[in-house]
Amino acid sequence: MRPETTGIGIGYQVATIISLRVAGDIAEEAGLREFRTDKKIYGKPEVNFITKIENLGNVIIKPRGPVEITNMFGKKVATLKMNESAAAILPMEVRRFEILWQDNGLALGKYEAVMSLGYGEDGRKTISAALSFWVLPGKFVGFSLGGIALFFLLIVVAVKLYVRRKLRRFSQQTSPGSSGGMATPARPTSVRAIIVLCLLSLLLLAVIIWGFLAIYS
Repeated sequence: MRPETTGIGIGYQVATIISLRVAGDIAEEAGLREFRTDKKIYGKPEVNFITKIENLGNVIIKPRGPVEITNMFGKKVATLKMNESAAAILPMEVRRFEILWQDNGLALGKYEAVMSLGYGEDGRKTISAALSFWVLPGKFVGFSLGGIALFFLLIVVAVKLYVRRKLRRFSQQTSPGSSGGMATPARPTSVRAIIVLCLLSLLLLAVIIWGFLAIYS
């Protein structure tokens, strides 16, 4: 007998979706399901923007457009391109798009992102949305809290020294044998000490801010 050989063959085929428009009513309509970031507060400028678009019409749409980011002073810091590859959304389907913003420079405070997507014939229809988020680097927050705490500590120490000196001067004036002599002229030492401590505190805050700028610039 001769052995028989059997086997299973697997074939692959690649298909391409072809979009055709036929005569009839064409409805180009899209709805925004969401536009958000994955967090509200970031330690560094690495922000992921997420949007979901629903195709409410009966033809394929390819929404795409800019996402403009501005800082708390109203200055535009970046412009991203959502769905730059022009990925399509089938009728009555929802598709998710993501884009990442990264910045190696100084980033601090509240930011606003405005998304404007165009779709349809010649991009005549648009979808717009806006959101806000914060960038608060950990080092800056630590330096700031430390500086503020030290500032108030110096103020408390200055006030205590001022009150202590006033009480000492009052006790000396009211002690026996002091009424017959001449009054000792007041010395502005306490006021000078408070001014000096305040200036040192402001200088310390300036050094902290300068150090932060040197680290992240």
